[in-house]
Amino acid sequence: MLCFAFTDVEGSTALWGEQPHAMIRATERLDEMVEKIVTGRGGTVVKDRGEGDSHFIVFSSATPAVHACAELVGAVDSEPWPDELDLKVRIGIHVGEAVTQGDDYYGLAVNQTTRIRSLGHGGQVLASQAVVEIAEHLLDGDLQFRSQGTHRVRDFNRRQEIFQLVGRTLPSEFPRLRAADLDVAPLAAVTMIDIVGSSQFARASDDELVRAVEHWQRVLTDGFDQFSGATLRSAGDACAATFRDPRDAVGFARAIRERLAANGTQIRAGIHFGSIDVVGDDITGRSVFLTSELVRLAGPGQILVSPAVRDLLEAVGYATTPAGTYTISKHGLTWEASEA
Repeated sequence: MLCFAFTDVEGSTALWGEQPHAMIRATERLDEMVEKIVTGRGGTVVKDRGEGDSHFIVFSSATPAVHACAELVGAVDSEPWPDELDLKVRIGIHVGEAVTQGDDYYGLAVNQTTRIRSLGHGGQVLASQAVVEIAEHLLDGDLQFRSQGTHRVRDFNRRQEIFQLVGRTLPSEFPRLRAADLDVAPLAAVTMIDIVGSSQFARASDDELVRAVEHWQRVLTDGFDQFSGATLRSAGDACAATFRDPRDAVGFARAIRERLAANGTQIRAGIHFGSIDVVGDDITGRSVFLTSELVRLAGPGQILVSPAVRDLLEAVGYATTPAGTYTISKHGLTWEASEA
């Protein structure tokens, strides 16, 4: 039985866009802090699973993991970051079994840990009930767990009680958990993405294809968790996701575009906001069809949004660029799509 912790920086996509040079220095410093604190408590930082400003941490037991996470949040909060960056790290902790492959770990418990992290806010440390049952009576007097209620969390087969770690050096007040009770809302921002020129995969070797697919799935999952998505379905080189807030949908698409561009891969995406239906585990309805049309119209690297998304974004100060007027004959519609 191992204890896993996943960290990431809240709002990192915006920070990279606004202050990239400061973020390069900050990320290097954060890596140093994580390595020092985790190894000092007897844990391991799994290099191959840390993506960008996130970290995958493994301990042989829960108590030192909890202490390390508390120490890390306090250190991040007190660090004088370059150019006065306001860095906030959120962390999810869970215990379970995993399969090792080289220096990496795989399994349901690993995925479940990322789901717990995705519920949190910057500066917040969240833990599963399994962690609390093991570590609660072994912590020093300063640290304790505070229940955040029971919630439906992806990759768990029943509702889970989620706990927040509180202590003298830790922030204590946060908004309600993100995407808690992951029900599909009747209105949602539907986002579809596919990879441009993916026919090249057909010429790849089996090993190359496996690595490419694993990377694509990891990028999708990390982005989906970062922006607190409601549903995610992927097939081959394409995916469909829903979000409650169009801003999160745009952030998700941009994050995927940036991550894949680093490897020379381009995507095209479409986003529409409207009513959806759920049949079994799939989303369907007119909004899904209209989103797929936007993807079909998008060029390499483009993220096209419908007028419904454009109006919602502009109402909260987001700028969009006109991308052209398109007629969708099957529905007799004319869209003035914009690029996000």
